[in-house]
Amino acid sequence: MSELLGEELKQIERGLRRTGSCLFLVLLLLLALVSSSYADQLCTLCHGPNGPHTPQCGDTTTCGVSCHQGKLDAIMHPSGAGTPISDSTTTTGISSACKTCHQLPGTTHPFRINTVPGTISVYPDLNQACGQCHGGGTDSAGSPPKTGVIYLTMNQLAVVAPNIHSGTTTSWLNTMDCTLCHNGSPIPPPVTNHQTNIGTPGTGAAACRTCHLVNGILHQQAAVDVDKVCGQCHGGSNGAGAIQNGAPFFSDDVLAAFATDMHVSAASSTIPPTIGRTGMTLNGYTLSFTDASQVFSSRSTVTAPVSVNWGDGAVNTGATGAFFSHAYANGVIKTYYITHVVTDPVNPSLVTKATFSVNVPQRYTLVTVVTNSAGGAINGAQITLKKNGLAVQSAKPAGNVATFTNVLPGIYTVTAYKYQVINITTAPFDISSTPTVTITAP
Repeated sequence: MSELLGEELKQIERGLRRTGSCLFLVLLLLLALVSSSYADQLCTLCHGPNGPHTPQCGDTTTCGVSCHQGKLDAIMHPSGAGTPISDSTTTTGISSACKTCHQLPGTTHPFRINTVPGTISVYPDLNQACGQCHGGGTDSAGSPPKTGVIYLTMNQLAVVAPNIHSGTTTSWLNTMDCTLCHNGSPIPPPVTNHQTNIGTPGTGAAACRTCHLVNGILHQQAAVDVDKVCGQCHGGSNGAGAIQNGAPFFSDDVLAAFATDMHVSAASSTIPPTIGRTGMTLNGYTLSFTDASQVFSSRSTVTAPVSVNWGDGAVNTGATGAFFSHAYANGVIKTYYITHVVTDPVNPSLVTKATFSVNVPQRYTLVTVVTNSAGGAINGAQITLKKNGLAVQSAKPAGNVATFTNVLPGIYTVTAYKYQVINITTAPFDISSTPTVTITAP
């Protein structure tokens, strides 16, 4: 009997030791949590006088409209069908959005989310909140996203989540990799219809910020101000004098048209090409220029077909940015009408034509000056421009300078006559190389 009693006492003693050890370990764990991961997670953050979640806030029926007004307006998350923000205009829609991310089933403290991977918290972590759609974890095989939703690891979610409600605070975007989410699968832009050479916004996140984060102001979707965004380089309402980085000038209405389809598939573009020319010269009978047209759907490659009908039966073809030159028949004085055509390479139905005229051959301007031997002005002389001995143009200025314009190529002379003062005819000269003639009385 005594032996049985002794054995029972020993078992009770061992049980108390185990219970004491467990309680001690629990106490140590609680102390560790309070001193580390839980140190900043005081209950009063959400409960009591320092927090909004009183006992009656047992669900998220009205949280988006009573206490957290405007949160959905500033949220940095896509909206629409298939997203948590299917309808931000109604109480029901706002409540549903809040519940999706902040009232997760099976969680004790559902309203706040732990956004620091690898830490222990009473709050749901990113895998539970964001990962329900985006997968989370470390790879898509182990944590697949929902169909049609971009996959993001837990670490990637940790970059975005802390600022998800910071749509009006843009400083964090200065170092954000926009392509983390906006990689085209499925979040646009799948394409960016803009040139990417030197002097342009370029590619990647830096390009995103150049256009969408101007002077700390976020420009997105309908909130894009093309004058501030595109006008940085293309002038916009500030005019052609405000262009930067060698960009072509576009008015606000043209910039608005480009911006509308900037991130759509090139095949979906409905914007016709814009015709442009630079460096146009007429040298005698030869007309030359460089094409400077802009074709929306091929902006990054600049390979749109161009044709030039010179108006005399000749047609040249090339590509945007090419140099075009044509020599007209020598000796023919005529006004030619040139048709410049640019065709969108993706949508051939988008064609822009422009017609301009040129008087061939080249016309020149001649300035004549009449002076005495001392260099003083001889005013009021009759000055006559002649070709092959025949008068072409004549003038009698009040002063001593006469200007002849629209002069055809050729060899000319100039006669200056004033009764008993001067009667001199110059030696023959080529008008193409003689912009000024000075006639001096002996």
